[in-house]
Amino acid sequence: MKRYIAILFLIFILNSTLIVADIKEGELPLSFDFLDASDGDKWGDCTLISFPNGENMLIDTGIEDVADNVISILKEKGIKKIDYFVLSHLHADHYGGMKKIIETFPVERIYSNFYAPPEQRWIGEYLLDIGIPYERLTSGDSIVIDEVIIDVLWPRAKDVEVLPEQSHNIDSVVLDVNNHSLVMRFSYAGKMALFTGDIYKSAEKDLLSFVGAQALKADLLKIMHHGHSTSGDAKFLDAVNPQYAVMMGNIVMTLPVYKRYVERECWPYATWMNGTVTIDFYKDRIEKSASKSLKINDFYKKLEIKYPGP
Repeated sequence: MKRYIAILFLIFILNSTLIVADIKEGELPLSFDFLDASDGDKWGDCTLISFPNGENMLIDTGIEDVADNVISILKEKGIKKIDYFVLSHLHADHYGGMKKIIETFPVERIYSNFYAPPEQRWIGEYLLDIGIPYERLTSGDSIVIDEVIIDVLWPRAKDVEVLPEQSHNIDSVVLDVNNHSLVMRFSYAGKMALFTGDIYKSAEKDLLSFVGAQALKADLLKIMHHGHSTSGDAKFLDAVNPQYAVMMGNIVMTLPVYKRYVERECWPYATWMNGTVTIDFYKDRIEKSASKSLKINDFYKKLEIKYPGP
């Protein structure tokens, strides 16, 4: 009888060990936190990515005026240092909080394409002065973090070899820098996330031609240029075909652009309505949550009633 009980106990211990092992293996997802760090009409892009191995990446910072908000959110999430700091492109609504964040958290390494007109070229000198290693990324580069592969799809190296000069046409400079934003694809457990910076339709078409539709397929899309009508070409969206999409910043997406997503059975989230949006890639599933449960579809339905269109 005692031997029988001992065998049962051993089986129980072995099964318990297997259960604990299974839980531990998949308990930490690849997590994307699209931060709502806005302050009234002050905003910008800022995303915290937490990797299954415990490391993190910050993509962009929002404008300088919201840096304190970003820092508070990062501290609330238990961030003590930033392992990988990415600037998608050098516009103030993406890098503006960089200095404050660097002064608050130790930063291991910074990545960008460093493609900018003269007034933004101080950034490279600043990073040299403070001794943070930095690296220029262009298409073909990859970063591997544990089981996560990050492929840089855009810009092409040849397109950013010569830095832009200052132009009296501000719009052309803005478009040029936006169109050379880093586009990065995150791959984990058969799931994909595509980060697109602020590229316009012209760059979307060039990117689609350059890498092909299959390379752009993603479960999650960081919506281009905050949802502006400058971006979101139909063929590009067909190629990406996202299940989830998040726009960051202020209320800029027009009803026609919103409809392009809905027609593809993708209902976007927006930080200006949903607050911080979190998408978690587990090995066997994708989970989503938002700090505010408002439904963006209701907002655009009201717009459609007010402006029914043709």
